[in-house]
Amino acid sequence: IRCSASCGAAMQDCLGFCYSASNASCVLHKSSALSNSTMIVGMRSYSYYPAAAHATAFANCRALNSYLAIPATASEVTDIRAAANGAGGIWIGIDAVGHNGQIFTSGSPADYGDQPVKYAPFAPGQPQYLATTEQCLMIWTNGFHDVSCTALLQYVCQSFVPYSCVALPHPAYSADYMCYSRL
Repeated sequence: IRCSASCGAAMQDCLGFCYSASNASCVLHKSSALSNSTMIVGMRSYSYYPAAAHATAFANCRALNSYLAIPATASEVTDIRAAANGAGGIWIGIDAVGHNGQIFTSGSPADYGDQPVKYAPFAPGQPQYLATTEQCLMIWTNGFHDVSCTALLQYVCQSFVPYSCVALPHPAYSADYMCYSRL
């Protein structure tokens, strides 16, 4: 609260707060590294949406200029579940469609899909039918599960390209958007 109250003043204990004076926004970004005030490494912000099939969820996220969430760490799984109020049964942007049971990021290469998956903590006994009838992945309370891509599940969109860095300024943010960082 203290950081958001003094959003425009850089303080050592406010690392991760980003702000824009022009639109009076102040946001805490959980980040694996804030290397300087013009580069956010590993930043993710999440938005929750109600149930849809996997392809629809993916398309809806892309229409919002974001991506169906792809967690790269256990911490990001926690953040995605928190965005969905702690629920399980959340679509993620990982599937085996057209890959004979091997998992890749969802979508075409033009949408940063078909990338090798860096993190896949399957629940015990999972995956079950990844090569046949359950080719899409969801986060459940005990890990990743394979499920039919036509199931209607809630989903979370993440900002920015999976496994990427974001350089500021960026068109998704106002021109004066700045982030606190270690000096």
